[in-house]
Formats: sequence, structure tokens, C-alpha cells
Amino acid sequence: MGKGIRSLFSKRGEETLQKILSKDEKKPLEDKTQQCEVSGAVVLIPTAHIAPNPFQPRTSFDEEKMSALSQSLKDRGMVQPVILRKARLSSEYKYELIAGERRLRAAKTAGLTEIPAMVKELEDLDMKVLTLLENLQREDLNVVEKTLSIGSLHEEIGDTVSTAQALALSRRSIERYVRIYSVVGASEKLLSVFKSNAHLIDFKDAESLADIGRNLRQEDFGKFLDIVNGKGIKQAIKGLRSIISAKPEPQAKGQTVFGAVKETETHVRLQMRCEKGVALKAEDRDRLQTMYDDFMARIEKSK
Repeated sequence: MGKGIRSLFSKRGEETLQKILSKDEKKPLEDKTQQCEVSGAVVLIPTAHIAPNPFQPRTSFDEEKMSALSQSLKDRGMVQPVILRKARLSSEYKYELIAGERRLRAAKTAGLTEIPAMVKELEDLDMKVLTLLENLQREDLNVVEKTLSIGSLHEEIGDTVSTAQALALSRRSIERYVRIYSVVGASEKLLSVFKSNAHLIDFKDAESLADIGRNLRQEDFGKFLDIVNGKGIKQAIKGLRSIISAKPEPQAKGQTVFGAVKETETHVRLQMRCEKGVALKAEDRDRLQTMYDDFMARIEKSK
């Protein structure tokens, strides 16, 4: 592969890449005609036979950069091979793209009929991880694309630690993206606003939107949409904060200090049970997570 795709990855990302790409090396080949393809060797594949990556998280491509890449491929040809697999989800194509979306698109624009490729045997989950890993290392994804793709992958893997290891990210980063995803993904209306404003939302906006979304009542959503349509998403987030803060939840007298003490006792007790390896009930885990989220939110607010 030479430098190829490996030039994109950090040390941790390279380790993940190596694990994924080496999974099929010991698998027996079906026949000799496939040996030149499914073996890690670089072969020429017709561009007309290659389907786009079905798990591509990126929804937009920089037209100026794509045009420059297309001209470069037209002048010099493609040096770095794309990575493919035998088609599984497409009936129209012989192969499905795993890595190299920009190069494939630029090659087609440049009029190249064949491009160098490596064909690997990857399962859907490995393909999703490798595709997302490539985009994260390139820093090509916006916050919305990252949130939706990381959140979806976390749902499939089902484990924050494993997801973090697969993507060569910190556990804390995964937790923050998953918290946003859990709120935004649970509301079709909020998800629609999230997607349609992808080019304007930064990570702080996304976290604010998720924090507010947890407390957003259905009757307030119309007001939120009015602000989005009239003043934009950033003003809407500010406006949404004022809507919620204007309607504080009633609190019984005499429970402020007592309630805080009881919550602290519960938090400590649950943490001690976790440290001792005692399995927690679902409601205990949810309560502990909520306490943790509230604690981290207060820290962020104090900065």
C-alpha cells in the first residue's frame, strides 16, 4: 500500500487500521481467479464497477478541493490505491468502496476508466469503523456528521470503551458525542434542525442544543422553530435557553440542602458498588449517569 491510506492515521489509528485490514489475510480464497484481488495486491478496477461507500458519514465535499484533485489525477494518474470489498449491499456494482471516496469521485470527474485498488474482505461493522476512522483522521467531518456517525456506531458496538478504542478517540470524547446523539436522535424535529444547520453548528452549539433539548417541552418547540427560521440556529439556542430558564421547576421548601445530601449519599453508594464489581440495576445506572452529566454540566458552566 506504500504510504497510501496509512499516511492519514495517527499511531493509535494505524493500530486500528492494521487490525481491521489484517482480519482476512488467513481466510482461504475461493479460487485462483480471486487471488490477485482479495489478497492485498494492487490491481486495476474499472470505476464503473465501484459503488460509493454505503456507510460514508460525510454528506458534503469541498468543490474547489475536489476540482483540484480531479485535475491532478487527470495530469498524473492515481498513485494511492483505493480500498474496496466485493459488493454485498449493492446489486448494480461488483465492488463497494471502503476508503478513498474523494479519489474515486475525482477520478470519475477526470474521466479515468480504471483506478488502482486493493480488495479486502471486511464485515459491515469493520467497514463502518474504517470509513469513520479515515474521515476523523482527515478532519473532514463537521460536528453533525461526527455526532450522527459516532452515535450510530456506538449503538451497534454497545460499549463506550470499545467504541473509543476502535476510533482511536478518548472515552470522554465518545461519551460527549453519544450524549448529544441520544437527545437529538430521539426527536425527528430536533434531528431535522440539527442536520439542516450542519454547516453552522460547532461542538459547543451541539452540546448546548442537547442540554436544552432534554428539558424542551413539546409546546415550546414551535417557539424554537420560529427563532431558527427568523434569526438562525445560534440565536435559537440562546432563545431556547431563555424559554426554559423562565419556567423553573417548583421545589419544595426545606428540601434544598437535605435533597443535595441525600443525592450525594446515593451517588457515593452507587460508585462504591461499581468499584466493587457489583452489577447495578438499569435505573441505578441511569441515575448515576444523570448525576454525572449534571456534575459535568456545572463544571463546564463555571469555566
